[in-house]
Amino acid sequence: MLFNMSLTITLSGHGSQLSSTFYPPIQLQEGRYRIALLRLSVYNSIPNVTKDNNCLEVNILSKPHKIAVPVGTYEIEEISEAIGEQIKLKSNLADDAKDLFHIEANTNTLQTNIFSKFPVSFNVNNSIAPLIGILKNTKIPEKGRITSEKIADINPVDVIRVECNIATGSFLNGQSSHTIYEFNPNVPSGYKITEVPKNLIYLPLVNTQSISDVTIKFVDQNQKLVNFRGERSSVVLAIEKYGA
Repeated sequence: MLFNMSLTITLSGHGSQLSSTFYPPIQLQEGRYRIALLRLSVYNSIPNVTKDNNCLEVNILSKPHKIAVPVGTYEIEEISEAIGEQIKLKSNLADDAKDLFHIEANTNTLQTNIFSKFPVSFNVNNSIAPLIGILKNTKIPEKGRITSEKIADINPVDVIRVECNIATGSFLNGQSSHTIYEFNPNVPSGYKITEVPKNLIYLPLVNTQSISDVTIKFVDQNQKLVNFRGERSSVVLAIEKYGA
């Protein structure tokens, strides 16, 4: 089919990468064409605790135990509770979980204060240390209290960039990029993110003769794919002819 003015393309699926192949390819009449994001939707299911940063070792009654916080999205106090409950279960003590292990966020310095009734080592694979501002080689002695050396890095995604393989004309840190839109996730975990730009920003197409495939990627500030944990996502793109 031959298009000479404008069209829309909708991609939907699960996760942070969406793609579609057109056979035969969409043919465009001679001229210049550009693309913009019309709408996107996805659930904010981005975890800050993953299998890469959820572990620590606690020496409970002279026996080392690996503690792994379940993958999910947590506030500092929720991480503290998850660790404390596991220590309580493994120690079989009647103490409140927060009396066995407790992390408290300092809202002024953004550091964390940590107490543990049992010795703790963060020097393990997939350590939770960076998330709560602790150096990996940090140890907490029995009935010890420490303050994190760094600021807690509890929010892993500062910005979500939408990349489209058929778009050109954007730049990131001086390098050519396929980014057609970016935004800050501003809804609580578990809620739906819906972005409908008020002012469309059009970028030139890479190929102005035909479109054989379209791929959308959601990446973070480090150009890593955003982990939506398999939640459904969708994007609507607009392509139009412009100029003489």
